[in-house]
Amino acid sequence: MPISVNGSSVTLNDFTQKNFPEEFAERKLQNDTMTNFGVDSMPLFVMDVVLPFHKFPLRIFEPRYRLMVRRIMEGNLRMGMVITDSSTGSIAEFACEVEITEFAPLPDGRFHLEEIACFVKLEEYWLNPTSKDLIETRKIWKYQ
Repeated sequence: MPISVNGSSVTLNDFTQKNFPEEFAERKLQNDTMTNFGVDSMPLFVMDVVLPFHKFPLRIFEPRYRLMVRRIMEGNLRMGMVITDSSTGSIAEFACEVEITEFAPLPDGRFHLEEIACFVKLEEYWLNPTSKDLIETRKIWKYQ
């Protein structure tokens, strides 16, 4: 199905803000950071090969990436895809930033995505403090 940006439930938003104020504030800060104009940080998905300017399908099944995709769908529809060095385990200096163009949730909780990629250089990366296993990065250069 084509992507459309959906608003959040006012009732659920109010309930969460009232009953979980610290978590709400932390998540709001993360969301605002990802959706503000000119944002330069994004979550990373580790994958072997992604070609810039190529549209490709992706099926998301790992729980940590399911969470990441749900957050991306609430935000700017973008994530980075990067390879790791097999000998050191470090993340590559260059990556592809992808924009999700189609999104289909599956009955078992997985997602089927279609993305289109562009090339970026990474400045730094870190583990997301709330999820502990999702990697976030700061991009500094983009080739269109």
